[in-house]
Amino acid sequence: MPVVSVRVRLVVVITLVAALGLAAVAAAVFVVERATIMHQVEDRLRANLESARFIVEGDEANPLGWGSSREALEDIVRRMSPDDNTGVLGVVDDNIAYLPGVPLDVDLREAPGFVPFAVESAAGGDPVLGTYADEGVNWRFLAAPVELPNAPDASNVLFIMAYDVHAELSELVEPGRIFVISSIVVIVVIAGVATIVAGRLLRPLRRMRETAERVSAQSLGERLPIEGRDDVSELAATMNAMLDRLDGALDSQRQLLSDVGHELKTPLTIVRGHVELLDP
Repeated sequence: MPVVSVRVRLVVVITLVAALGLAAVAAAVFVVERATIMHQVEDRLRANLESARFIVEGDEANPLGWGSSREALEDIVRRMSPDDNTGVLGVVDDNIAYLPGVPLDVDLREAPGFVPFAVESAAGGDPVLGTYADEGVNWRFLAAPVELPNAPDASNVLFIMAYDVHAELSELVEPGRIFVISSIVVIVVIAGVATIVAGRLLRPLRRMRETAERVSAQSLGERLPIEGRDDVSELAATMNAMLDRLDGALDSQRQLLSDVGHELKTPLTIVRGHVELLDP
């Protein structure tokens, strides 16, 4: 199993934590921005509903008179000023009857099932905000019945406006791409700084290892330099104290051996002399 140094592990952990933090920030920003865009779509649809009501009803100073709901719907479709990524049409008797005079970003006819779905959603007679996600599209739409009190066709006239949700959310793509590139640069910088800092922090530990390798019974004079006032410097001081104790213990052993050798030297000499006399 390959040995992975502490320095590499520290750098990997710091880099992973930074990457996870940036990913969490990106996810949070995306969720918030997506919710903001969807709220803006809802607000714009409601604003267009109020505009359509004003076109139909007018106000007390300038009341508008329409011969039929069809005429009102035609004027709504003609005068409405949609935003980007929107489509508008008018439906009469469940069929598309009116289209804007200028091409819009979204052609609501490209999804054949959309109009029947919108008509069914507004069958209750009240304006409806709904979502159509089928046939490869995702639209948030407003379906508002156009009803005039004395018009015989009031229940068959429908104003429809839709926002392309995919197109609206695509506005997040470019900022997201910039964020990803910036995050990669930040992670690389963090990894580089972590490598340098980890190397400097672990340098005293490398010295301790090298000193421990050089220390032997014949060489206990090695001592570690104490730099700073942190855990590593305290560890260096502790190791120096340990080496001092070892040096003292070895000195005591050497002194003991010297004393024992001196005490044993004289009797051994006498015994040797007697043995030499007895040898002949």
